Amino acid sequence: MEVRLAQRPSGLSRGRFSPAQKAGLAYEKAVLKQCKLFWFPGQKIIHNPWLAYGAKPRYCQPDIVILGPSGHNWLLECKLSWNVEAEPKVLGLYLPLVARLWPGRWRALGVCKFWRAEALEVPAAEPEKAPEAPGLGWVLWG
Repeated sequence: MEVRLAQRPSGLSRGRFSPAQKAGLAYEKAVLKQCKLFWFPGQKIIHNPWLAYGAKPRYCQPDIVILGPSGHNWLLECKLSWNVEAEPKVLGLYLPLVARLWPGRWRALGVCKFWRAEALEVPAAEPEKAPEAPGLGWVLWG
């Protein structure tokens, strides 16, 4: 399957963002800043690249791609509040595409500000054991 960097697809509306979406985008930008200043200084960081894939192109846009030294690369998915739907999207779509576009060794990292009980696999009957708490959390996949 062909994968290439693309421009924003034509016809895709920019729309208006809800307050929750705006907060999520602000958090993503804060994570990006941390990546540039502290976590991955000096490495090539690509924010929100548009990827086109397939014969009849389909498009997707991962949050942050980091091309590290010696082909040690990272794919970061940022979420204000963690949700379980992120993992299959990252591992099943984004990670195979970026690995095809930029060969090397890849790791996927989910970064979130608020944990939810389902992200910690706490039984639904005991949500008080996993209240949402601000901070920086991460989930390492693959």
